[in-house]
Amino acid sequence: MSETALYEDAELIGKQITSLYLSEEVDEVYVAYTQFQSMLSHIPRVERLLPLSSGPAKYEANLVRYGPDKDTFWQRAIPKYITAYIFGALLESAACEQAARMVNMDSAANNATKIINKLNLSYNRIRQAAITQEISEIVNGANALK
Repeated sequence: MSETALYEDAELIGKQITSLYLSEEVDEVYVAYTQFQSMLSHIPRVERLLPLSSGPAKYEANLVRYGPDKDTFWQRAIPKYITAYIFGALLESAACEQAARMVNMDSAANNATKIINKLNLSYNRIRQAAITQEISEIVNGANALK
């Protein structure tokens, strides 16, 4: 996979997961990812993807009829749902990774600035001491000639 989250990657993963689940090689599928809260807060998450839990939502079949039929709809909708869910998890994890990189690079830049400032201060003190030493030697030499 590339560093950026691509929908095609999520589709590939979704197809593999779906085929493993439908062939009954696995009983359950969980997605583990890092959820982005803020630049400094990332929450590890593990959520069940398959089997889908049936929610409390009920519909009245006689109100409105849509095409295609229910089975065809679910055969098309569930793979899209799984792909979208995986893509969302990939995006969340990518955002967390980029945020962590930004925070670490900012910290490294601040530390480098502090080190450079300390080194400049040390260099200037040593240079000032050397100049003072030379001036002292010149003055002492001039005084010795008098």
